[in-house]
Amino acid sequence: MEINYFWETLEVIWNNPKLVFLNNESIQEIAKKFATQEFKIPAWREGIFPKEPREFVEFIGVANSLNFCFTNPFNPSDGKYFFIWRDKKWTGSLGMAAALRAALENGKLVLDCKFLRNLTKRDVVDIFCVYSDIPLVDARWEFLQQVGRNLSINRIDGFWDIFKLGRWRAFDSNGFLGIISILSNLLPCFNDYSFHEESRKLIFFYKRAQLLLMVYQGRALTEPQNFPLIADYESLGPAPDYALPKILKHLGILVYANKLAEKINNRKIILADSLEEQEIRAQTVNAMIRLRDEINIVRGDNRKINMLELDYFMWSLSKDTESIPHHLTLTVAY
Repeated sequence: MEINYFWETLEVIWNNPKLVFLNNESIQEIAKKFATQEFKIPAWREGIFPKEPREFVEFIGVANSLNFCFTNPFNPSDGKYFFIWRDKKWTGSLGMAAALRAALENGKLVLDCKFLRNLTKRDVVDIFCVYSDIPLVDARWEFLQQVGRNLSINRIDGFWDIFKLGRWRAFDSNGFLGIISILSNLLPCFNDYSFHEESRKLIFFYKRAQLLLMVYQGRALTEPQNFPLIADYESLGPAPDYALPKILKHLGILVYANKLAEKINNRKIILADSLEEQEIRAQTVNAMIRLRDEINIVRGDNRKINMLELDYFMWSLSKDTESIPHHLTLTVAY
């Protein structure tokens, strides 16, 4: 049973879109093509990720507090942020994770609350801006300090304890708060919602908070003896960022109004919390749900996929479209 209550807040856009639309014929055609593919949930065992369970959780927790904006929207020609670790170039979010891993190896306690709350801006620059500049340095500094300060004040040792407090459930259930609610209450840097002007309602995405749990579950599924499984993980996702709408548009599933398409193709800024950005993200979620459901109709009950599998499949597919412009938004949400 799906209990992702963020989805229902997006219905104000799904039911009356103005700028971004779904092509139902394309959804059905693509579903038939994709139904024969192999889908997987990655285990996130790349060398940049720690092996020990608790350290892994603390690492992905800190990393996802910073998992946003790896291309400067004002200078996209500068390319995506990267970091070189162990003679390999890592880009985007993996580049940021590689910088964290290098910092750990160099003796910086970047997973320790006391270290984080006393972090200086110079520290942040020294950790991340070794091979290329990372956008929104001030926001990243603020968020790292917030993680250290707020967890310390609340006498919580780290993200593993937040998972325990949420009883290893992503969403609220039976009067108990889930991990996402606890996380966003303790650490506002994980909040991800927007005010929809026409309906006068808030719409919720929580991309980074959900992605944190999606990454955790990928590792947990391969080591359930060491990692308690997230009970409601199949309700997580998708992660509406830059990559998913780009590949969905490329496949003809998302259709943009002409002026919006022109802005994206001409690399013009899409303002955060604008109707343009709201519809891109909300319709991305809508399209992914519809595509998953259509794929499962074709595959049948015994071969159904979940959103974590489809999200990773589409994210991986988007890497083949690097030359195609994605929407440019200056945001800490994704």
